[in-house]
Amino acid sequence: EDSILFAGEIGHLKEWTILNEAWSSKSEIMLPEEFDDAEWSAIARNPETGELYLASDEQFQIDIFDASGAFVRSLIPEAPEASKRSLSEFMISGLDYEDGHLYVVTENFATLLKLDIDSATIKESIGLEDAGEVSDLVVVNDKAYVTIDHNLFDERPGVRMYNLSTD
Repeated sequence: EDSILFAGEIGHLKEWTILNEAWSSKSEIMLPEEFDDAEWSAIARNPETGELYLASDEQFQIDIFDASGAFVRSLIPEAPEASKRSLSEFMISGLDYEDGHLYVVTENFATLLKLDIDSATIKESIGLEDAGEVSDLVVVNDKAYVTIDHNLFDERPGVRMYNLSTD
């Protein structure tokens, strides 16, 4: 879209947009006081409802807020039965929302998870080959574009694309 949201250790979210080829502050969303000290590692927005999804790399939990910043609920999915790991071991580094699902990337295991928000279940788990240390993602048209932490001496690009389509 035409804007970007930023979160951090600040108790609010700031939305920026590009006007006349320069970044400009568009809006500010205040979060409830109990989240003033939260340190967010990832953020996503549902474009239809404005609902916000924020996560920390400290625990596998996604806090959901409405478009005004009011807390709605926490999403704490359970690991699939076949999983060899507890989700508490995963560090969330990126979120994105597309077509009714929330996509989560984890830094420490280079894994992409597709979550059903309503049922809090993991619909799919994808290991990201050759990803390294994952830092964020964007999902567009069944493709996940994943950013990788790496240095300038690494010959591989800092973004990898993974096809999510099962067709």
